[in-house]
Amino acid sequence: MPARTRIIIVGGGCFGISTAYAFAKRGTYDVILFDRQNIPAPDAASTDITKVVRFDYGSETHHMVLGLEALPLWRELNKVSQREFGQLCFHETGVLFFGRNGQFNPFEIDTMKAIRDFGYGDCIEVMENGEAILKRYPQFRTAVSNGYDIAYYNKLGGWCDSSMGVRTMHYLCKKAGVQFITGDPDGTLSELIFSDSSNSKVIGIKTRNGKVHYADKVILATGAWTPSVVDTDDLLVATGQTVIHVMPTPDQAEVFKGDKFPVWAGDWTKSGFYGFPSIALDGRIKIARHSSGYLNPVEANKLPIGQYQAQIARSVQSQISVPRTKVTNPNDTIPAEALAHAQNFMREFMPQLNEMPLVEMRVCWYCDSVNGNFLISEHPRHQDLYVASGDSGHGMKFLPVVGEPIADVVEGKDPVRAGVSLKALWAWNRDTSVGGNGGMEGRKEDFTGDGKAPELKQMEVSSSSQKHKGDVLRAGWTEERPVLGQGLGKMVPHEVLIEGRAKAKL
Repeated sequence: MPARTRIIIVGGGCFGISTAYAFAKRGTYDVILFDRQNIPAPDAASTDITKVVRFDYGSETHHMVLGLEALPLWRELNKVSQREFGQLCFHETGVLFFGRNGQFNPFEIDTMKAIRDFGYGDCIEVMENGEAILKRYPQFRTAVSNGYDIAYYNKLGGWCDSSMGVRTMHYLCKKAGVQFITGDPDGTLSELIFSDSSNSKVIGIKTRNGKVHYADKVILATGAWTPSVVDTDDLLVATGQTVIHVMPTPDQAEVFKGDKFPVWAGDWTKSGFYGFPSIALDGRIKIARHSSGYLNPVEANKLPIGQYQAQIARSVQSQISVPRTKVTNPNDTIPAEALAHAQNFMREFMPQLNEMPLVEMRVCWYCDSVNGNFLISEHPRHQDLYVASGDSGHGMKFLPVVGEPIADVVEGKDPVRAGVSLKALWAWNRDTSVGGNGGMEGRKEDFTGDGKAPELKQMEVSSSSQKHKGDVLRAGWTEERPVLGQGLGKMVPHEVLIEGRAKAKL
């Protein structure tokens, strides 16, 4: 029999767990997955109560096709999660996309055209006026009166309990023979192991307990922590995105249940806001914003990585944004400016949510790529080291399927969707002008300090520049974001959360 290939995957979130399962199913790999926490990791972006599942991607038909591939696999995951854990991980409530003042934005127009062109037009219902919206969803009365008076509903989509999704994939991985080493220090990466002093070839990892683990290939699926683990040539940056939960009364929760209320996106290429039905567990409702986000800069020489990675990081930039989460900062909330943005938006969109007790405020950490496309590639300077990251806030919907094209790239194959080479799209040496930030027009914004939610603007990256370092990315890519905990990133006092939970009797 041919020798089996040994794969180490670092990170058990969406990309890591999906890739582990894909390799395990191929039958010729020994797969070991490391994570510094038990899976699902509590501070991973993939650990949440709700995430949008959609294939609505504007003109990005490659993402649309990948999303369509994921849908039947989500339904299969539901069978497993229901059988093993007594819960569904996917809720097909549909998604309602709002335009404004009688007009759709290019995103919605391009999306509907693409869906129809691919033969799925019967899944779309266009609501051309406020009366049509309210006939089906009277909960949006205030939104309609304030100009959110045109929408389309895609019945093939909804939301996932992302924590349950990862938990279910974890179960499937174990059944398929994936070995897991989790928790600190056994599962915590401390440094990469190279074949010699040139650092040109990776042959394994060392964990924080001092053990060395050898492999034929190492895959870093470390999410927003990736730029602090290895030099990514300014292709990636960790950005904090804001999430709030409100608690309705039992009667209110009934009105917002998934059989009566969809996932919604409120003119989101301009506002960034989206929300969900109440969840069955305790009735809470999540509202979030897809924006340019916040940074948490840390001096490179203080990063918990090996000496070589720290030296490389210092040569690129003196500070790197690193996730700051409730695991190490349990009293963190979200920036006051972000809460004001959300409350002002809801005041004109759905004011009843503002009246509900605020029971959670959380910063969710994206690993943003320079153009919104994933980074799935062998490292250009380290043979057999692969990076699977750059979720850019739109990775979770692909949980059941994304591991397959990632595994293809690692094997040297070229996965193609809708005529687009994913290997080229996700490559290290990419054209930074190609992409749309995951099916949105862009997530760059002006932070005003006045509590008003500014419209999102197109992320500007010079189309004539193919470089991945320098002033273009420094000024237009990272430095315009506020710093978490400082200035416009100053957080809401934790006491506000305590008060809200008391009102909700939690």
